[in-house]
Amino acid sequence: MSLTFFRQWLEYFGQVFGVPVVAVPPQYTSQDCSNCGTTVKKTLSNRTHQCPNCGHIQDRDWNAAINILNIALSILSEMLENTVGQTEINASGENDLCLVGATQLSKPTRRKRKPKEQSLESPAIFGTPTLRWEDVNCKYSLNQMSDKTKPNVSVPKYLPLHIARATWSMKSGLEALQLSNWIDIDENFVPELNIKAQRLKESYSDVVATLPGSHAGQQEILELLLAHLLEYFPEYYRLEGTKIENLKTGQVWEISDYEDVPIALAGQLVQEDLCLMQPTSEGHVLKAISSTFPLFWRVPDKIGLPLYKIHHPVPEFPEKLKHPLELYFERLRPDRPGTRIAWGIAPTPLLVIAWYQPTEGWEKAITAENAGEHLWLRTEHQTLRRLPKSGDILFTIRSFVDPISALKDYPTNRKNLATVIRQMPPQTQTYRGMEPFLEPLLAYLEG
Repeated sequence: MSLTFFRQWLEYFGQVFGVPVVAVPPQYTSQDCSNCGTTVKKTLSNRTHQCPNCGHIQDRDWNAAINILNIALSILSEMLENTVGQTEINASGENDLCLVGATQLSKPTRRKRKPKEQSLESPAIFGTPTLRWEDVNCKYSLNQMSDKTKPNVSVPKYLPLHIARATWSMKSGLEALQLSNWIDIDENFVPELNIKAQRLKESYSDVVATLPGSHAGQQEILELLLAHLLEYFPEYYRLEGTKIENLKTGQVWEISDYEDVPIALAGQLVQEDLCLMQPTSEGHVLKAISSTFPLFWRVPDKIGLPLYKIHHPVPEFPEKLKHPLELYFERLRPDRPGTRIAWGIAPTPLLVIAWYQPTEGWEKAITAENAGEHLWLRTEHQTLRRLPKSGDILFTIRSFVDPISALKDYPTNRKNLATVIRQMPPQTQTYRGMEPFLEPLLAYLEG
């Protein structure tokens, strides 16, 4: 049987049983390490993968299979960006998920299996109205669900893959980004931009910092952002001559007023925080930043640091993430932006942590009964884009805060969160600031 014929049959049975079939380019799948991404050259006679960078040892074919799976999931997530809510009903009343490169065969004599009923707490059939975005992506996004499948409760907009799969792992979770999802504007647009304006007035140096040599990258950020906002959010912004107006807040900025520090204007236009990473002999260095909502870190402490020093306090980062992230930054292309979801637990709903002033003994007030109302799930929708002109990288951070009680109607995810926290090494729990409320939090989640 030829490979082409074999693939056609796979695609056909994928249609029959509602299973996605994705063609993956085979290049480097047997060479790249599935654990850290390092390319390890092999001859055909070498049947064992041994990574000199991370020490990972695995059967060559098994290693390749993991790489193929990861690439397929990334491709599928991009495809779903364009197909969720747009699937067509065929003559038999079922849904078709049209895959890139798929050849649909007509075999009416084959009996199609009836899909199982799916709930919001269980995996869904790809291509049906009950499609679960979170099952193939590193985030839950209620905006991707149809109106019929949206739960009538307030839940976090993004829920990390750790929680979805109830497994803690020290991995970046980076995947391909659909550009239409680059900037996230929601119902908190006006109040959060007002917070940004207030923070700039009261403590500019804690929000904006720049270093020599970053101006070209800053200017490119502003130009790229303006073009994107005018294309995707024309109801929010208007450009007239050299003035940009926010139609929701009434703010008007003269662009030339920010000629020296373009990132200061860019940061006021959107809810995201913006970081400019510039390639140097030390790796990518933070050369300019506009950040109003950092989580337990300060702008003056991070500006001028290379990537590995920025993350140096993170437990296990040097051993497990330093090289993969540096490799990702080096290979990032302008036409292949990336995204990930980061998360943490905070004892305050304030986006500006600098405004948080805990009272003495605050942790004693948190119990297994009230932890859901006194602790908050803090998630960050992060994106990475290589700037085509300067070659710098723009790192954006969009922060969200939801009470832990928002998970009360999702018992599986609530217990998953407890499982993930228990799987964390103690030093990671400490780094994430969970020690003061760890026991009552776990009791609440598992209760």
